[in-house]
This record gives sequence, structure tokens and C-alpha cells, in this order.
Amino acid sequence: MRQEVSAGAVIYSPARNQFLLVQHRDGHWEFPKGKQEGDETLTQTLLREVFEETGMRGRLLTFRTRSSYYFYHKGKVRKTVDFGILLSDDDPVLSSEHLGFRWEDAENVDALLKFDEHKRVFSQAHAHLEEEGLL
Repeated sequence: MRQEVSAGAVIYSPARNQFLLVQHRDGHWEFPKGKQEGDETLTQTLLREVFEETGMRGRLLTFRTRSSYYFYHKGKVRKTVDFGILLSDDDPVLSSEHLGFRWEDAENVDALLKFDEHKRVFSQAHAHLEEEGLL
């Protein structure tokens, strides 16, 4: 079985008090994420992928959570994604990898996310932001 390692971010804008979601090509909403390349650290992957997919930079918090799941592409693949939280008030620039983006209030994010693993990641990130007094 093949293994893939990726990193992504829950992006929160303190000025908007909203979270950024990007729309995958198949239509579902998710957080920016992508594959680790070469000898990158997961932090470097996270920052590169966020910038490539949204054009955004920001302050990365120490929070981390991991999501693992399986999918099929020329055989079974186990994908592990490390997520962090990025604080940014930048305006996103849509990449060709996605159909769209949207800023959403916390109470709407869960309903827009398709996958339970993404919902769990968001729940943990949201709780961390509350504990840090950032919400």
C-alpha cells in the first residue's frame, strides 16, 4: 500500500472573525492542503501549500492535529495530513486547483465540510482558538 503525507491549515481571519474554505474540483469544501515534497518539514509544506493555493501568508500557531484516511488511486493509498492553524487577514487569490473560496462564520463551517475527518480537525482547531482567547 502506498503512503502519502500532506499538510494543510485551518485559516482564521481575526479581522473578519471567519474561516476560509476552498472548493475542491469535485465540488466539496475543504481546507487548503497538499503533498509534502522532497525533504520539506511538515511546517514548510503547510506554508507552501497555503501560499500556492490561496496566495496567503500569516502567523502559524503551535496547534497541530493529524488526519488519516484511505482512498483508491491505482491501488489503496493511506493519506496522513497534518493540520495547523494559520491566522491571516490577507485576501485569498484563487489557484487553478480549486473552483472557489469562501469566508464563513464558525457556526456554518461544519455543515459545509463533507468529510468527518475535516469536521474533527475543525472542531479541534476551533477549540484551540477559543482556549487561546482568539475567538
